[in-house]
Amino acid sequence: MAATPLTTAPIDRRIWIYRQVKRGVLLFLILFIVKIFVIDTIHIATDQMQPTISPGDQVLLWKLPFAPSWPHLFKPHPNTVVVIKDAINKRHTCQRIVAVAGDTVAISNGMLKTRRPRIDSMHHIPYGMQALPPSYSPRDTMEAYCIPRKGEYLELDTLSLRDFFFSVAMIRAENSHNAYTIVPEVFINGTPLMNPPLADFSLFPKPIKDVPDSLAFNYFFWDRMKAYLSSVYNDKTVTVIFSLFEGKTKLFRYHLKESYIFLLADDWCNGYDSRYTGPAKVSSISGQVVCVLWSHSPQKKGIAGIRFNRLLRFIR
Repeated sequence: MAATPLTTAPIDRRIWIYRQVKRGVLLFLILFIVKIFVIDTIHIATDQMQPTISPGDQVLLWKLPFAPSWPHLFKPHPNTVVVIKDAINKRHTCQRIVAVAGDTVAISNGMLKTRRPRIDSMHHIPYGMQALPPSYSPRDTMEAYCIPRKGEYLELDTLSLRDFFFSVAMIRAENSHNAYTIVPEVFINGTPLMNPPLADFSLFPKPIKDVPDSLAFNYFFWDRMKAYLSSVYNDKTVTVIFSLFEGKTKLFRYHLKESYIFLLADDWCNGYDSRYTGPAKVSSISGQVVCVLWSHSPQKKGIAGIRFNRLLRFIR
C-alpha cells in the first residue's frame, strides 16, 4: 500500500497575528534600548559649533560611554564634542570639552590655556579687580578657574564674583527642583545702600529687588551693574556682596555631589558656553558626536538644500 504523504496543518490566523505582534514588540524594545543607551541622532539648529558642525546637520551620537549605569568606567576627555542637556533650561546644546575636574582653565588674548595637574592656589586668584566695560565678553579673556572635583566643598562666602556664580550654577544643576534666590547687597565706602540709583542703567533701569531670574543668575549683569555704580560714585568704593538662599535658608558652603567639565563652542565669538554659564555636569552629557549623518541647509528647500559635502563627515 502506498504511503500517505505528510501534510502541514494550516496555522491559525490568530496565532500568526500573535507571533507577528510579539516580534514587532521585541524589535521595538531592542530599538528603544539602543536609542536610549547606545546610539541616537539629533538635529543641530544653532551655529555656535561652526565650522565643525553647522545648523541643519543631523549628527550621530555615541551614548554608551555616558550611560548612567557605568559613569566611573568611561570618563570624558578634553577635545571631545558632546551634546549636553541643560537641567535648568531643559534644552540640548552641542559643545566641546576643554577641561575636566581638577584642571585649571584660562583664556588670554583669545588663547585657551589649561593646566594639569591641579594647582590649588589658582582657585582663589582675585577676579574682576577692575570693572568690566559694557562691551566686554569672556570670549577673549577669562581669569584662571580651577574646576572643582566631586566631593569638594564650595565656600560661597570666600569666592570672587565669577567663581560665586559658577558655584551657584553647579548647585542649581544638582538641585534643579529646588528654588534658589540671589540676594545682592550694595555698599558705598562700607555703608549699605538700600536703593541703588539704577534709573540710567541701560540693562535694567528698575529697583534692584525687581531683577528677574534671567538676569539674577548672570554674573556679567552684576559686574556691569557694579561698573555702572562705580561710575556714579566715581570717588568712592563700591562693593557688591551676594548671598544664595535655598528657600529661606542662606547657604554658606555646599558639598559637590557630581563631577564637572568645562565646555567651549568652536565658534569663539558666538558661542554661549561655560565661559558664561559655568561648568556642566558630566551626567548631563547625552552622548559624543561621532559624525554628520545628514545635512540640509535651513535656507533652502528640497534637494537644493542637501549639503552632500557634509554627509558622513566624522567629527574631531
